[in-house]
Amino acid sequence: MRKPIIGIINVCMDVYPHDIADPILEEAMEELKKDCEVVYVGKAFTMLESIRKTKELLRSDPDLVVIFFSTWIDASVPVSAIKEISDRPMFLWSIPMIEGMSTGSLVGFAVVKGTIERMGLDIPWAYGLPKEVTEVLKKEAKASQIVRDLRRSRLGLIGYASMGMYTATFDHLSVKDKLGPEVVHIDNYYLVKKMEEIGIDKAEKRYEALVERYPLAKDELKEPTLNSVLMHIALEKIIEEFELDAITIKCQHEISRTIGCVCIPLSLTVEEGGVATCEGDIHGLITMMFIKGLTNKPSFFSDFINAEGKDIYFSSCGFIAPSLTTGDIRIEQQIHEIGEEGVVFSTTPKTGAVTIARLEAGKDKYRMHIAQGVVEEGYRRNHRGKPLFPTCRVRLNYHFGDFLKNVISNHYLLSYSNIKDDLLRICKMLDIKPLTCD
Repeated sequence: MRKPIIGIINVCMDVYPHDIADPILEEAMEELKKDCEVVYVGKAFTMLESIRKTKELLRSDPDLVVIFFSTWIDASVPVSAIKEISDRPMFLWSIPMIEGMSTGSLVGFAVVKGTIERMGLDIPWAYGLPKEVTEVLKKEAKASQIVRDLRRSRLGLIGYASMGMYTATFDHLSVKDKLGPEVVHIDNYYLVKKMEEIGIDKAEKRYEALVERYPLAKDELKEPTLNSVLMHIALEKIIEEFELDAITIKCQHEISRTIGCVCIPLSLTVEEGGVATCEGDIHGLITMMFIKGLTNKPSFFSDFINAEGKDIYFSSCGFIAPSLTTGDIRIEQQIHEIGEEGVVFSTTPKTGAVTIARLEAGKDKYRMHIAQGVVEEGYRRNHRGKPLFPTCRVRLNYHFGDFLKNVISNHYLLSYSNIKDDLLRICKMLDIKPLTCD
């Protein structure tokens, strides 16, 4: 995963002393370089210099442009830079007096802040020294990188939404216009055809490695498990062929019943660093892309199935990345009321603090439900008298009713990380309405 790129332009006045601000900016850039690429184009003293240096800066394709106020400045200098940048995230930074000595940074910033607000612009800003500002800049740059990468991404949709799940459906043009990615539709038959082209023999070696790590509950499950491995290989080929950044499948019930797999292939895809959801859920897929971008780790795509007191419960049909579990993983047959549906990972999710999130379309704008809690218990949920499905109990900091009033889908993503504030940054950048209980 690439590092976010931070571009910095220093707006200042040549008649003011620079010996105070220069070391501050140098310290900040050294700290930023630990987690980001930094492109610095130097000082701009005049409006025309500001325009020229901004154009130079944009050639590096920065994710975030930081305008650093080192001294008092004619407002036309930073405002001209802001107008040149216009279409990408920016951040304004001014510094305080040091030992009673002022460079005029805050005064110049105050003029510009009032100016851009009159222009109808809302640009994040900070006032402080590097130790107070650099972590904020890193987080802003990371959120901006995720948003910009999403706009350049391709999402594969095999089939369409499953079982009348309206919340899994999407408006293709709205997703492109408001969020950025292109959705590439692929027919279910193409997946079947790709599996046939590869052939079951190509799956044998991977099958042996899989069952050595995750034992079969019964010998008669070899055929559907081989099919799962074969589908995983086919998904790899499709992702490569269509240059996809993420993929989702209409699994229920055609693929799961006729081929006898989908949970294990998707679990392996996510475990190996990919982004994937089931049941054709594009909004869930984009949510997982946000989480993957922020954490570079898998997340648990699951159904919200129950609530009581301060506890809410999430479960999947057997789709979970192995690294999100306690490690006790078995390959079992999934049996629904409608009949046998192939094999799944039967296991227990691990415990720990989680951020719960879900993007969903709305009548006027996109929404994202964000909550936090602690997985206090993981277990196999009983189905038809058999412990089978990966399930976890999450303790919230508030009554489940407060969570329920914001529920926008059956599908949610659980990330074992504290990323609420990061998701809120992304919401602001994309004009997504956040739904929280805080």
